[in-house]
Parts: sequence; C-alpha cells; structure tokens
Amino acid sequence: MEWNPKNREIKALRQKIIVFLRGFTMNEADIEDITQETLLRMIKMKDRINPEQGIISYSFRIAANLWYDLKRKEKREFRNNKLSQTHDKDLLNPVYKAIEKLSRKEKLYTNLFYFQNFTSREIAKMEGISSSTVRNTILRAREKMKKSLLKTR
Repeated sequence: MEWNPKNREIKALRQKIIVFLRGFTMNEADIEDITQETLLRMIKMKDRINPEQGIISYSFRIAANLWYDLKRKEKREFRNNKLSQTHDKDLLNPVYKAIEKLSRKEKLYTNLFYFQNFTSREIAKMEGISSSTVRNTILRAREKMKKSLLKTR
C-alpha cells in the first residue's frame, strides 16, 4: 500500500477507522484526532506492518488503544474538575453511559462484531483466543447494556 494521502486505499482505511471509532464515542473531534494519529503511526511503522496479518485490524488496534489512552487522560482531568462541556453532553446519553460501563474487551469485541461486521472467528484470530470466548464476551456485554438501559427508565 502506498502511503499517499490521496491514495484511495488510505481514504477507505480512514473511513473504516472513523466508523470503528463511532462505536466508542460520538465526539467528532476525538474521532478525527484519533483517526489522524492512527494513520500517522501507521505511516511511521509502514515497514514493520505485515500485510498478511491485516492492515485494517492493525489500524483498529492502534485506534482502540489511542481511544483508551484518551479516556484514561479524561478520567484524570475529571478528578481535577477539568471535564469539558462537550464531554458532559455525551455523558447525558443513556446509551453512551451504558457503553462506558463495559470493560475494554467488551467494548472492542462488541464494536468489531456489530459495527465492523467481523465474525467471532475473525475477532478470535486477531486476539489469539477462542471464538466461544468472543461470543461469551459479546453476550455479557449485551446483557450489561440491557440492564443499564432498563435502570435508566
């Protein structure tokens, strides 16, 4: 893959990363920042990326890790009462709150399965675990979200 910003493959990858991140947050500024940082890291590491392992799954892993890093940073800021108003709007959404309660793996597997159309077998292969573990994790995540949303009624 040629790492030129005008390359169609790069534009398609960028769009896939954006859709992937929307499974984590609806904050467009965060999505854009993380997408750009993901692509920059991919460019820096282009010689070390194994195309057989999948550029898309590799970029999703980078984007997810960047998102988790951002959330950790926001938690520290929250403790210091420096939470931004745009984030407050996101916290008011019951679905967003339910998603926030999920574990890191539950968020990742649910996003990949429901929003990125990966099969449980494909997710298992990426993570190096069994597909039944992936299915159970997704099932537990769905149950947690259901309970959380029913409580907000």
